[in-house]
Amino acid sequence: MTTDCFKTYLQEEFVRRCRNNKAYSLRSFARQLSINHSSLSRILSGKRALSENMIQKLAEQLELAPNEIEYFISKKTTPQSLKKSLQLGADEFRYISEWYYLALLELIKIDSKEDTNFYAKRLGIKSIQVQLALETLQRLKLIEKSNTGEWLIKAEDGTNSCTHHSTTAAKKKYQKQVFTMALEAIDNIDVTKRSHSGVSMAINSKKIADAKARIASFREEICEFLQEGELDQVYHLGVCLFPMTILENEKNKKEKGVKK
Repeated sequence: MTTDCFKTYLQEEFVRRCRNNKAYSLRSFARQLSINHSSLSRILSGKRALSENMIQKLAEQLELAPNEIEYFISKKTTPQSLKKSLQLGADEFRYISEWYYLALLELIKIDSKEDTNFYAKRLGIKSIQVQLALETLQRLKLIEKSNTGEWLIKAEDGTNSCTHHSTTAAKKKYQKQVFTMALEAIDNIDVTKRSHSGVSMAINSKKIADAKARIASFREEICEFLQEGELDQVYHLGVCLFPMTILENEKNKKEKGVKK
């Protein structure tokens, strides 16, 4: 198990189901758990504490194994300092791996006084996902709420504060999500509002490192250009550079696999 408490597990399970089924809702999850949807909402938002009996009941509805249920119940006795450390690791992973966390940060730059329903509608996700994301971003000290109810961005990029053991897997997950969105945009977004282009070429592979540095500079240049003036939309700029031919080390791996 990678989650530090059952509430976090429920949050991640709900987000996973929403990702796999866009029609999935909090009410759907509540029905699965045989619990009132308003009670579930309070549990997910941390407004209602989980008793051992409630953990047992919900875990059984999710058909978790006895040892898994025992694990979550035992976490109720985990020292507070360790809980905070485990929570931070889970928060960092979600921040890096889920596409809408960074998108939400950028959307706050456009509309900082809006509620979760507004952000959910603009991003095409559930309100509960926005709510959980805002709570996570607050715990990571990336945003805070002012006395006037306005969201304030405290740090432009929180990845520098994230632990290295989680970033590789999280970034891979994030990249898969955004490039899936890029594929969907080909069919769903008018060509005048997007750009999909590429070129296949024979190259000198010794220049890859230099090419990656130039791509990074290009990204920064485009960002500066597009962020001039009034901001009104959130976009993603993705650049791919990958081999179309089989690399020698990959070829050797495949040949060894065939021999076996």
